[in-house]
Amino acid sequence: IDDMSMIAEVFKEAYANGPDEREAQVYAEDAARYFDVVDPKLLSASSVVYDLITGEIVGVCLISLWEGLPLVYSITVLPQHRGMGLASAMLDRALTVLEPDYPVLRLFVTTGNQAEQLYRKKGFLSGGEYHHLKYTIE
Repeated sequence: IDDMSMIAEVFKEAYANGPDEREAQVYAEDAARYFDVVDPKLLSASSVVYDLITGEIVGVCLISLWEGLPLVYSITVLPQHRGMGLASAMLDRALTVLEPDYPVLRLFVTTGNQAEQLYRKKGFLSGGEYHHLKYTIE
């Protein structure tokens, strides 16, 4: 929680110019909301990865509860640290911590997200597609 603003910065940088890019304030609000309501068991399944040399946060995986089952609330690794197995390790940690209490871990991924391949490799199965539609009222 002490590093909440740094976590929001990691999300901002990691999602920049991609399909999940949002305004900086949205990441800060999401992080604050997450830490306000997260269950301690789910928090223990979450990860914050630091660079030992710089002390900077380079990866984050937050696990929440949705419809009674754990959900990857958000997962990201800074671009310069991708390809090192950090996201895979964070997912392994979540699965290991949750396994005694939960039979499943769910996540939602935006079409076109480069992590889709990782999720398939880790054994996540497609549950179908959801679409967000925007309507303009004149």
